[in-house]
Amino acid sequence: MKIILEYKIEELKLENLYEALKLVEITFLKFQALDYSKEGVENFFKFINYETIKENLNINMKMYVAKIKLLE
Repeated sequence: MKIILEYKIEELKLENLYEALKLVEITFLKFQALDYSKEGVENFFKFINYETIKENLNINMKMYVAKIKLLE
């Protein structure tokens, strides 16, 4: 079992965007997608599109992520 020691909220950096979006995608598919219509799933994936978010980050859109430290 893993125990969360601490977490911090940070601004998402462009170099971490791909990794962050993959985690969002996996989490959505595992826990939420079945509750959405086909159209809802498609719209969600349009919203988390890498290129669109990358462009927005380049024009000063802010996104934040929680980073945690784990102890096993």
